[in-house]
Amino acid sequence: MHFASHLLAILLTVAPASVYAKKDCQHWRTVFDIGDCKNTVCPSQKLDKFKDGFEKNKVAWEAWANDKRNGGTCGGYCEVPVEFTPPNSIGTTWKMNCYAHLFELPLEFKDE
Repeated sequence: MHFASHLLAILLTVAPASVYAKKDCQHWRTVFDIGDCKNTVCPSQKLDKFKDGFEKNKVAWEAWANDKRNGGTCGGYCEVPVEFTPPNSIGTTWKMNCYAHLFELPLEFKDE
């Protein structure tokens, strides 16, 4: 299913969201979405079709964020998937916000 490979690619390219201090942890967010809107028309499908894919990505994200080499004692989690309408589109699709509270910035985002 294209869903899982699409979301795993996003997992590998985490971008910073709001960053603020709390126990010296950096706060990151990534969004997993279905990406099934064509020409601004979303198919408005039921969540059941995508539940397994979201669950696999949630497990992978939380394992990565809670790995002591990544998150230290800070950890991470994912929210439940939510239905939404992307800007300038009609119909709906699904997304899931995931957060990681990293002990320090990943190497690819550090200044040399």
